[in-house]
Amino acid sequence: MANTDIKETSTPASATSQSSSNPIATASSVIGLGAGAASLLGFSADTKFKAPMGNPLHKYASYTQVFTLAILTPDLIANPEKYILKKTPLPIILRTAGGNPTNRIKTPFGKFDFYINDLEIKSVYGFTQGLGNTNATLFDFTVSEPFSAGMFPISLNVAAQSIVADGKYTYNSFTDATFLLKIEFMGVDQNGNMIKIPNTDKFLPIKFRRVDMSVTEAGATYKCSAHAAGDTPAMRSNSKILTDITVKGSNVQEILQRGPESLQAIINSRLRETAKASDVKGKTPTVADEVLILFPPANDKDVKTSVAGENENDTKNSAAAPPKNDNKSTVVANSELFAKLNVARGDVKLNGETLIQQQVNSIGIASMGYSAAAKQAKTAAATTANAIPEKGENAGKVVKAEVAKKNATVTEYTLPQDTTIQNAINQIIISSNYGVDELKREPDKTTGMKNWWRIETEYYELSKSANETTGQCPKLFVYRVVPYLYHHTAMPVTGSASTSYSGLLKQCIKVYNYIFTGKNQDILKFNLDFDSKFMVAITSDMGTIDGKAKDTRGAPVVNSGGGGGPAKPTGKGGFNFSSTYTATRTRYDRQGRGGDETPEIRSVRMMYDALTYGSDLQNLEMEIVGDPYYLTSNGVGNYRAAPDKNLMNILSDGSINYQNGEVDIAVIFKTPLDINSATGLYTMTGKAVGEFSGLYKLKTVTHRFKDGQFTQTISGSRRSFTKDDTSNITRDLTPKPDSGGDRGTRGGA
Repeated sequence: MANTDIKETSTPASATSQSSSNPIATASSVIGLGAGAASLLGFSADTKFKAPMGNPLHKYASYTQVFTLAILTPDLIANPEKYILKKTPLPIILRTAGGNPTNRIKTPFGKFDFYINDLEIKSVYGFTQGLGNTNATLFDFTVSEPFSAGMFPISLNVAAQSIVADGKYTYNSFTDATFLLKIEFMGVDQNGNMIKIPNTDKFLPIKFRRVDMSVTEAGATYKCSAHAAGDTPAMRSNSKILTDITVKGSNVQEILQRGPESLQAIINSRLRETAKASDVKGKTPTVADEVLILFPPANDKDVKTSVAGENENDTKNSAAAPPKNDNKSTVVANSELFAKLNVARGDVKLNGETLIQQQVNSIGIASMGYSAAAKQAKTAAATTANAIPEKGENAGKVVKAEVAKKNATVTEYTLPQDTTIQNAINQIIISSNYGVDELKREPDKTTGMKNWWRIETEYYELSKSANETTGQCPKLFVYRVVPYLYHHTAMPVTGSASTSYSGLLKQCIKVYNYIFTGKNQDILKFNLDFDSKFMVAITSDMGTIDGKAKDTRGAPVVNSGGGGGPAKPTGKGGFNFSSTYTATRTRYDRQGRGGDETPEIRSVRMMYDALTYGSDLQNLEMEIVGDPYYLTSNGVGNYRAAPDKNLMNILSDGSINYQNGEVDIAVIFKTPLDINSATGLYTMTGKAVGEFSGLYKLKTVTHRFKDGQFTQTISGSRRSFTKDDTSNITRDLTPKPDSGGDRGTRGGA
C-alpha cells in the first residue's frame, strides 16, 4: 500500500539550534484527516444519526488496522485540533501496514522499523466502585523489533529529546513525554480495492508506564503498558493528599477553587513550597506544578455567574470584574491556555495566586448545605461568644454592639491525609445543596434521566521548556466537575411503581439479537451472570430520621408495606430485586468531616453509593466483533468532539458519548420452543424472553487487536425492571442498511 502521506523525518535538533533541523518544524509526516475546521472526521455538530446503528466494518469483505506511534509537543497536547484537523506534522516512531520504513526518527544507529502486536485497550465508561465517578483508559501492547535489538526505547528517547523550545530540551526521557497512538481502519471491498473506512480514525494520546524488553533469535519484543494522557491527574501519585487539609467556604466553587482557604489554593501553595525547596543556587527558580478545579458549563442554560463566597471577606466586588493576571506571581503565566480554559489569576490578596472562573455551572454555585435551624444555632452561639468580653471594663458583661463576624453559611470541612483530590471534590459536593436539590427534581419525562456530576481530568504542560533543576515541564492538572445524567431508577425505592424505558430505548445506538434469531452477526461470546441472591441495600429509615419511608425526592413511598416492612412486588412476572434493610452507613462515610449530616445529605450519599457500586442482579459480559463506535478519542487526551443534538449516546464524530451520562445498549434474547418436524427448523417464541432481554447499562469496554482480528468485550448491568416493562423492546430492532450496515443473516449462538 502506498504511503503517500508520510515523508522523511530529519535528525534531532541540538539544544541551541531551532532552525529547520527541528523535526517538529520540518517533518512532513502527517497524523490527521484533512477535514475542514467546520467539521470533524466528516461529521458536523448538526449530524443526525439514526438509531440503532450497525457496525460500519460489516460493509467490507475484510478489513485491517494501521497503527502509528508519534510524539506530541506541549502545544499539541493543549491543542489536539491541530493534529486532528490541520495536519500538523509529527515525528513518527513506528507505523505498521507497509508504511515507508525510511520515515522514522533517526537515531545515532540509523532508522528502524517496529510493529505493534496484541494491543489491548481497557476503557471504563460507567461509574464503578474502584474509580467512582472518574473514568480511565489503560493500554497494553507488544512492540516487535525483528531486525535489531534495543532500538525501540532508544528511538523513543531520541524523539522525546528532539522536542526543543526556548533553546532547551523539553524532555529528559520518553517517560516524561506524551505520545500519540493513531488507529486507522482500512477495508477491502467486493472488488478487492483497499479503502480507508471513513469516520473511524482514532487519536489516542498516551504516556508510557513501563517497557520490558526480551530478546530471542527472532529479534526483540517489548511489553508496553501506558495510560491515557488525560488520566494523568487522576493517578494517585498526582492526586494524593499527604496531610490533613481544612477547607472553608459557603459555596462549592469557593470551598474548592476560588476561596483563600479553598482546596485548590491550599494544594497549590504546598506545590509552590515543594518547588522552592528543590531550587539550586545559581539556577533559575523552579516553576511548580499546578492544580485547577473547573466547573465548565454543559450548555448555554448551565452558564452561571460566579459568586464571591462569605469567606472572601476582603472584598465583595472581585467577582464583578474579570480577575487580573499578576505579573509578579511566582506561577508561570500561559494566557493562551488560560483563556481556552476560561480562567485567570484571581486577586492576590483575596484568592492568592490561584486560577478562578467567572462563569461556572450549576454545581459550582451550589451553596453548602446548612439547614435553617443549624444557621440559627451557629449564629446564636457565635454571637454569645463574641458578646461577652473577657477583659476590660465590660468583662463578663453582654455587649450588644459585639456581633459574630463569622457568617453562619461558611462551612469548615476537614479532609484526611491519604485521600485523593477526586474524593475531596466528591465529599464537598455531597455536603452541598446540589445533590439534595437534584434528588428532589422530577426526572426528564422523555428519558427518565436526572442530573448528577462526574469528574473528568485533563493534562497540560504550562511551560515550553523544562525546569532547569528538575528537568521536567511544569504541569497543569485539571479536574473538570461536570453535570452527568443517570436514570432515576438507579437506586430502587421499595414499593415504587415501575417506569417506562421507551425513551431510553430510542437512545440506544446499539441493539443486539442473540440465540436463534438469525440476525446475530456481532456477538461472539455471551455470558449473563444471574445472581439469584442479589440484594438491594436500603437504609432502615429510607434516608430519613423519622422512620417514615420516603423516596429520594422526599415523597412518601406508595405501598411500603406499613411500618417499614418490605413492599409488595409491583410487576407481573419477571425477576425483581430483593430488599434488605441495613444501617445508614455508606462506602463514602468517614472520608471527611464538616457541615451538617442531614437526612437529605444522607440520601445523596446513598445515591452516590448506588451509582458507583458496580453490581446488579444481572450482569452482562459479551464479546463482539470489533465496532469503532465503542472506541473514542474523547477524554483520552484534551480533545472533545461535539455531542449529537438528538441522541445522547453518540458524538458528532460517530463514537460513543459516555461523558454526558449513562450509556445503554439493548439485547433481544429469544429461545426456541421446539423443532418443527416438517421443516426441521426451530419453532420460536413469539416474544423476547423478558427476564433477560432489556436495556443494559454500559460499564467497561475492552478493545483487542490480535493476529489481525479486532474484538471487544462489553460489560454492563441490566436495568432493573420486570417482564412487563420489556414489552416495548420485543419488536425487531434490526438497523436498516443506511444506518451503518446491516447485521446479515447468520445464526445465533
